[in-house]
Amino acid sequence: MAIVVNKEQCCTYTGTCNCTGCQCEKSQAQCCSTKPCVEACPTDAIKDINGIMIDQDLCDECGLCIDACENGALEMN
Repeated sequence: MAIVVNKEQCCTYTGTCNCTGCQCEKSQAQCCSTKPCVEACPTDAIKDINGIMIDQDLCDECGLCIDACENGALEMN
């Protein structure tokens, strides 16, 4: 099992807000400027380097990033 990024849902890649149930059409900068998935990760496995990247060697699959992502862009695979 691994946590993966669904780039079609992630505002870092799409450039628009995709928050669950949200119709606000915010820009990516407004939607995800704080990168809640990065902030939630206790092992620093998630980085924003030209998009959200997960270092699978550091990831302990705790799922906190999945819970923090308002876009539903992270999932256990």
